Amino acid sequence: MAKIIKTYRQNIALLRFIGKKYDNADRTTGTFDVKQKWGEWFENGWFDTIEKRINGSLDDIYEDGDAYIGLLRNKSGEPYQYWIGMFTPENTEDTGGYEVIDFPGGLYAVVNYADNDAEGAHKHIQKWVEESGCFTPDDNANRHFMWHFISTEAAKAAMGYYQYDFYFPIRIMEGTKWANRLKTQTNPGELYSEK
Repeated sequence: MAKIIKTYRQNIALLRFIGKKYDNADRTTGTFDVKQKWGEWFENGWFDTIEKRINGSLDDIYEDGDAYIGLLRNKSGEPYQYWIGMFTPENTEDTGGYEVIDFPGGLYAVVNYADNDAEGAHKHIQKWVEESGCFTPDDNANRHFMWHFISTEAAKAAMGYYQYDFYFPIRIMEGTKWANRLKTQTNPGELYSEK
């Protein structure tokens, strides 16, 4: 069972994701070695290359913008995709030859967890959304599940575990007070400003 630290919702603005896409061709012996791929990024300094292209602070992009990102797309009937990279401001033009996703942002349910139990965190956030009474999963093809690896080796040494954020795309359920309020809201982002 995942060690859950907190669960909340977050609205993310329009962003440009710069990184690299992996697919079924990148699997070895039938599996996708996430640790090996992330290791390549750190060893080759690819995150540093992207960070140099960002004008301003990553925290200015959105609250948790200073993290390296893994995006997962594993939808029935469509090809598997796993992306590694970073979010940048939506108008970032110099991508250094990396691939780009113009990210629509939107509303996410977020679970902050420890001990690398992604499956347990996924089950937890699905249950949280289901029991919310106002949110439902958003299966829009342009929305991705996301992971933030937010620990450093020093933090792991101090706490005894790595810490992660798992982002699950959601939308407001039609017919709820939130959906009705959204229709009259001049700034819909205000609905999501609280954690």
